[in-house]
Amino acid sequence: MELAQKDNVFYIFTGDGDFEFLIKNVILKGIKCYVVSSANKVRIGKRYFISRLSKKLRKLCAENLGVVDFVEIDRLKMRIKKENATQVDVL
Repeated sequence: MELAQKDNVFYIFTGDGDFEFLIKNVILKGIKCYVVSSANKVRIGKRYFISRLSKKLRKLCAENLGVVDFVEIDRLKMRIKKENATQVDVL
């Protein structure tokens, strides 16, 4: 992080709001950042659901569109599967 320059891009795989500090530092350096997580809710117990993406990170992404963008991990997973399948077909 300390050696990062403006032409770098950060991909941070987390849904934890504790990474808000790191992402804010990346923003201050003028570096593009992607938060990779899932906005889906997970069932906890019989009645309760929690989001995998914290409210802090949702707000940070919303306030800094174009600098900090959210990437849904399920979409990324499907893209990787497609690319790997194409590479295997070529071989």
